Amino acid sequence: MAETLMGWLIPNRVIYALARAHSIEENRLAVNRAIQLMDESSAPAIHHIIDQSQFSPKMANADPADVSTDLRRMLQHPKVGWVLTCYGDNLFVKYVNWVLAHENQVKSRHFETANVAASFLVGVDDSLPPLPDVDAFIKDFRERHR
Repeated sequence: MAETLMGWLIPNRVIYALARAHSIEENRLAVNRAIQLMDESSAPAIHHIIDQSQFSPKMANADPADVSTDLRRMLQHPKVGWVLTCYGDNLFVKYVNWVLAHENQVKSRHFETANVAASFLVGVDDSLPPLPDVDAFIKDFRERHR
């Protein structure tokens, strides 16, 4: 199983997700985990940085209706803040993200790197504490989850 991995970039405020799902079922598990993390946090808004560097080409063949049904549950969560994607340049993913974000009135953007995405968040949400070293966090996160 190539599960999507998640952790707190900023505890209880910003979720970092390394998207690795290869199937609708794995994507559904990732959405459920994101919802669980938001439910467990006492913060009013939880931002998401979704790293698509390991996005599976198999998901590009998935039925967009299935993908959007699962993602819609996360995007409609009352605590969802900004949903930022980074790295990957898969047009299917960008399209689905754009449609869902507009359909659900979610603030969403794509950035070249997680570092730039995190810096953007600090600029739009002045209630966030200082950022950790994002590159070091990602390197450590990936090494711990090999």
